[in-house]
Amino acid sequence: QRKLVVRTIDISMDKLPVNEPTKGWEYLDESNGISISLPSTVEQHYWGAFGYKNYFEEYCYEKVDDQVKNGNYKGVSWWWKSIDIPASCTGKTVLLKIRGARLRAEVYLNKKLVGYNILSEVSFDCDISKAIVAGKSNMLAIRITNPGGEMDWIDPVPLKWGEYTFHRSHGFGGLDRGISIEVHDATYIHDAWVLNHPELNKVTGYAEIINTTAKPVKGMISYEMYDENNTLIKSFGEIPCSINANDTVVLKQLLTLENAKTWSADQPTLYRLKTIFRSGKKISDSRERTFGFRWFDAEGIGSDAMLTFNHERIRILSSISWGFWGMNGIFPTPELAKKEVTAAKELGLNCIQFHRNVGKTDVLDWQDKLGLMRYMEPGGGSTAIDDPQYPSKRVDRNDKIDTSGKTGAPRLFSQRYMEEKIVRMIRDHRSHPSLIMYVVQNEMIFNFENPRLWYLFKRMKAEDPSRIIVLHSGIETHNQIWTKPYESSLLFDKGDGFSGWMDKHTVGGPGVWKDNLYISPDSFTHKSMSKSEIMMWGEMLGCAVPDNHEKMIGYIMNNGGKSYDLQDHVEVNAAYNAFFDKWGFRTAFKTSSDLFTDISEKSYDFWGRVIETVKLDDANDYLVISGWESTA
Repeated sequence: QRKLVVRTIDISMDKLPVNEPTKGWEYLDESNGISISLPSTVEQHYWGAFGYKNYFEEYCYEKVDDQVKNGNYKGVSWWWKSIDIPASCTGKTVLLKIRGARLRAEVYLNKKLVGYNILSEVSFDCDISKAIVAGKSNMLAIRITNPGGEMDWIDPVPLKWGEYTFHRSHGFGGLDRGISIEVHDATYIHDAWVLNHPELNKVTGYAEIINTTAKPVKGMISYEMYDENNTLIKSFGEIPCSINANDTVVLKQLLTLENAKTWSADQPTLYRLKTIFRSGKKISDSRERTFGFRWFDAEGIGSDAMLTFNHERIRILSSISWGFWGMNGIFPTPELAKKEVTAAKELGLNCIQFHRNVGKTDVLDWQDKLGLMRYMEPGGGSTAIDDPQYPSKRVDRNDKIDTSGKTGAPRLFSQRYMEEKIVRMIRDHRSHPSLIMYVVQNEMIFNFENPRLWYLFKRMKAEDPSRIIVLHSGIETHNQIWTKPYESSLLFDKGDGFSGWMDKHTVGGPGVWKDNLYISPDSFTHKSMSKSEIMMWGEMLGCAVPDNHEKMIGYIMNNGGKSYDLQDHVEVNAAYNAFFDKWGFRTAFKTSSDLFTDISEKSYDFWGRVIETVKLDDANDYLVISGWESTA
C-alpha cells in the first residue's frame, strides 16, 4: 500500500512514485484498448466482464437479496489520448484542468507524473508546464485506481484502503468530461467567482491571482459584465493590486448593475462576468464566469419563519436524486443532465436535491439556463466530523458548548479527506445561481462537544458566506446547526430542540393515496410542526416503483449500447414479459412499458395528492418527495 495524499500541495510531485503501465508506455496506442467518449467509467463498458461477485458491505440489502451481483471492476485502468500543444505555449504556465475523476487519478504527460488526486468527483489542476513538448504531439495518460465503493444510497460508510480509512463514495472508476488545457503568463488568474448579495442589483466579484515568479508583481484588476446576448453592458474601473513573489492573493469588488434583471425559476436571466488582470500595458490574463442576480434566505426566525427568494416568500418543492447516472453510473452526459432538469420542471418541481452525492457541473449549468434550484450535499459529509472520541448524543440544556472550533482542525485522514472535498465542492459550484444551499450530511445526529463541527462550519462559511449552510437533513429535528447568509453567528439547538431550521423525514409510505392522509382541516399528513422555524420535510413518505425498463433498454441501445446497468434492465424486463405470457396478462399489457406507465401514473396520482395536502398548511416551507433517480 503506497502513501495516499489528500492535497498535492502537501507533498512535492517528484516525491510520488511513477507507475508505468504493466506492459510499458508503448502499450498505450490506438491499437490497444477501446475508443470512448467522456464522461465514462470502466463499468459502462466492462460491467461483469471480469466476473460477478457477491456484494460485501457495498449494498444495503445484500444479506437478503443475494440474487443481485456486483459487476464493477476493482483495480487499475488507463485512459490516454494524444494531444497537440502549440509552439506558442513555450515558456508559459500551462494547466491541465480535470473536472472530476474517481477514485485515485495519477496524471501523466509524456511519461512524467504531473498530477494526482484522490478526492472523488471534484475538480483538480495539473501544472504540465515542464512536461509539455510545445509544437508537437503529446501523450496524456491518466491512471485510475478503483478500490471499490458503495453501490447503493448509503453514504457515510468508510472505505478501508490499506492503512487508510476515508469516505467510500460510489464504486465506479472513470472520468468526467470537460477536461481542458489553459495557457497563462507566469502571473495569472487561477480562479474567479461571483457571490450574490441581498441587494438584487449587486454581486461580489472575486479573483484569485497566483504569482509564480521570484519577484513581486504589480498590476490592475478590472471587470466587464455581459448579458445573455454576449453584449458588453458595463465596464468597471481598474483597481491596483500587488502580489508578492511566489504568492497568491484573493481580491474582491462589489459590483452594481443598475436595472439588473433577476434570476428565478420562472425567468432564469443569466449574465457573464469577465475578470481581467493587466500587468504593465498589456492584458496578462482573464477569466469568465456565468452568474445571475438572485437572493435566497430564511426570514422571520422565531416568529413567522419563511423562505424567501428575491425577497418574496417561496415554498420549495423538490425531490431527492442519488446521483447514479445512466450509462456510466457516476457522471451525467449533457443530454441526461438536461433531461433531469426538464423532467423536474414538467412535473412542477422548482428544485432537486443532490442527495448523498456531490453535485455535477453539467446539471447545474442546465439548471442555471432553464430555471431550477438545487440543494447540495457532498455525500458522506459526516466523515469530515466523525471522531470516536465524540460519539453521537443529544444536546442537553445544561451542556456548555464551545462554538469557537479552535481545536477542531482535522486529526484523522478521513476528516482531512472529506473537509478538502467539501471545500473543492464549494469552489467548483459557488457561482451557480441555481445552487441555493449546502447540507453537510443526511440523517445523522452529531455530538455538539466535537470541535470539528464548528471548525468545519467556519471553513465552509469562509469559502462561501453567501448561502445557507445546514448541518443535517432529518431524520430527527434536534441537534441542528445552521447559518444564514453573511451572518457570522451560528444558529443551533441549545437543548430545547429549537434552532430555527426544522427538517423532519417521514420516508417510507404507502405509495398509494389512503383516506387517513387527510381526515379534517386540522388533521392531515405532514401538518407543520413549527411556525417559528423553517419547516422542511426533507424526505416525505415514498414508495419505490419500477423503472420503465423497456424504454431504458431502448435509450441505451440508441446511445452506444453500453451501460453499467444494461444487463439488469434486460433481465428484469424479460421476467416481466415472461410473467405476462405465463399468466395471460398480455391482453391487458401489450408491452412491459404499458405496465410500467400504469404503475407510474398511480405514483404520480399519489404524489400529487400528498403535495397539495401538505401545502394546505401555510407554515410548511420546503417539501421533498422521496425519490427520484438520474437514470436514462
